[in-house]
Amino acid sequence: MNEELHSTNEELEAMNDEQRVRTAELDRLNLFLEGILGSLGVGVVVIDRDQRIQVWNASSHELWGLRPEEVEGTSFTELDIGLPVERLEPMLRDVLADDLETAETVVSAVTRRGHGFECWVRAMPLRTPAGENYGAILLMADKDSEPLPTGSA
Repeated sequence: MNEELHSTNEELEAMNDEQRVRTAELDRLNLFLEGILGSLGVGVVVIDRDQRIQVWNASSHELWGLRPEEVEGTSFTELDIGLPVERLEPMLRDVLADDLETAETVVSAVTRRGHGFECWVRAMPLRTPAGENYGAILLMADKDSEPLPTGSA
């Protein structure tokens, strides 16, 4: 019985070690992705098919004043920020339904600091490698700022 317990304990230790390695890898990947999203210079929001926020980058925080932990998991269309999200709903529905490859618009918005500006918004489907649509990516920036990603309004 002691041998069995010892063997089971060794297996558990090996599993714990493997989990620590994978957790460290996941932490490195998250930092890498946060670095990429933060370096884009535009607000990036990733939503799932139910329009629940999955990713909210630092530029989105700067624009709208909400931290990722405050918005992740909540409905994008229910946000109370200086962006008229209700005007974006038809565009989001079309992108999520795979009716549009990419959609963009410009809407009047107000930053968290009360600065009014024309906000360029681009929505594009988020797809699996097999091409299945499982959400959308939104890019947001002051349309007068430079540089905007290619194809901006």
